[in-house]
Amino acid sequence: ARCALIHSVDRRSLLDAIAARSGKLGLETRILLEVNLGDEASKSGCREGELLDLATRAAALDGVKPVGLMVIPPFWEPETLRPFFRRLAELRGALRRQVPGLGDTFAELSMGMSADFEVAIEEGATIVRVGTDLFGRR
Repeated sequence: ARCALIHSVDRRSLLDAIAARSGKLGLETRILLEVNLGDEASKSGCREGELLDLATRAAALDGVKPVGLMVIPPFWEPETLRPFFRRLAELRGALRRQVPGLGDTFAELSMGMSADFEVAIEEGATIVRVGTDLFGRR
């Protein structure tokens, strides 16, 4: 089975499992590392302090290709989320400089959903998730 991009890699065990399965199939699976910048217990994502280790591990593994970061910030008014989106872009830049093997291919920022994608785009989003606008509320 193949996929274009896994958005939600947030822990080493998941990263290792994806790499192992991809390697067995002779694939290189593109992944985004999910960061929980709001430090919300109800949301997935590694903590900011864990990100460097996760990115370093991802860059060193065969079977995966880390291509960027993903965040789901708290559900607040769009403009109040700007610092979360800005911080994710800063983290991407820092990781590109700090982690050998990432470089320019570590370019994606998956941030922004139906309610806040305009602000996310202003802060550098390369991928927005607008499922509610497309399919309605669940």
